[in-house]
This record gives sequence, C-alpha cells and structure tokens, in this order.
Amino acid sequence: MVTTNTMKRVGMLAAVAASSLALAACGAPNPPVGPVDLRSGGSVAAPAPSPAPGPAAPQSLDGVYPVWAGGAGTVTFAVSGGRVALQDVALEPGWRRTGERQGEREVEVRLTDGTSTVTVEGELDEGRFKTDMDLETPPVPGRVEYPVGDAGTVTIDVRPDGVGLVGQEAAAGWVATVDADDLREGQVEIHFRNDGAGRSVAFDAGIDDGLLNVDIDERAGADHFVRGPGR
Repeated sequence: MVTTNTMKRVGMLAAVAASSLALAACGAPNPPVGPVDLRSGGSVAAPAPSPAPGPAAPQSLDGVYPVWAGGAGTVTFAVSGGRVALQDVALEPGWRRTGERQGEREVEVRLTDGTSTVTVEGELDEGRFKTDMDLETPPVPGRVEYPVGDAGTVTIDVRPDGVGLVGQEAAAGWVATVDADDLREGQVEIHFRNDGAGRSVAFDAGIDDGLLNVDIDERAGADHFVRGPGR
C-alpha cells in the first residue's frame, strides 16, 4: 500500500527532475566532460598528457641523382649505403670527357667541347648529398635561361662587363631569394629552398677572367640550407 509520505517523496523527485530539464533547455551550463576513449567501450577518460616529441628519423640519401651538365648533357650519380658512384654520363654531340676522379664518397667529371668546360661533382658530406655544376664559357651578349634542377629557372642578361637578372621562377614548393648586393656588383646569386623536401639549390653567375662562370649547387639532407655556392 502506497502511503501519503511516499507519494510526496515521489512527487518531489519528479519536480526536481523536471526543474533540471527546464534549466538545460534554457541554456544552463553543463559540467565539462573529458574526452571519450572509444576503445574502452565509450567510457569517459581523463585527458592524457601529450607525449614528448622523439628524435627525428634520419633522412635516407640513397637514390639516383641526375644533374644537368650546363648544356653538355646529363651526369647521373647513384648513392647507396654511404657511398656515391657515377652511374651514367650522357653527352650532347661535340662534347667529351677530359677527366674523372672517383672515391667512395666523392665523384668528379670534367667535360669540354673545345671552347667551354663543365665540371660536375657529387659528394656525400656529413649527412647530406651535394652536387656542384660549374660551367665556364665565353660570354655571348644576350639573354640566357638556365634550369635550376627541379627548383625552377633563372634568366640572366649577359654583358661584356657582367650579368644582370632578367627574372627567376620557383617551382611549386620552392622559395627563391635574390642577393641584392651581388646584383649591384654585376653578378647574380639566387638561393632556392624547399623545406618540405629538405633540399636547396644555389645559382651563381658572373664574368670572371673574361669567361661567363655559372655555378648550380644542390644540397639534400641534413643542414641543406646554405648561404652560397661551396659554403
């Protein structure tokens, strides 16, 4: 038999529940709820501290590196297991090899057509792979466009007393920076960098001892951002 007191208590509990629902409907703030861990069946879990970042995994330099050889053709290096080797030299008609030097961590090839000379070098150095292309050729007045690896292109204006910058174009993912001081001195120096790929390219052109000298130096791996060719 249900007593009058029991009915009063039931009525009070119902009133409290109805009051709570009314407050929620009116926008009353709810207590904060922690993240839900779905792997534990939907139970509420306290927030876990973020793990400390671990050391970055070393970047592998193993691979094949084709290098544009200043119009002489293409020189291709292969890097594997901490060693660099000359894989292929594909020459344009009229060009020939004049020298070659090979070691476990460095390879150099010298090319000529009788008027111009090109030196291409590949080197493993303290966690990075470097390729240097050095072209020396008689200056012919006018505009010349150079490919800068896959970082973009540079167009210069060649004059008897120096070179000027016509323009540069960076490929997607690359950023180009022009050295204004060198422009005032009749030289062109541009640095391309790609943070995501861990690579950089330096382009440098000027007149030296009556010859047009063009350097295109690429870096891949640790400490790849350099401030100038050979440095």
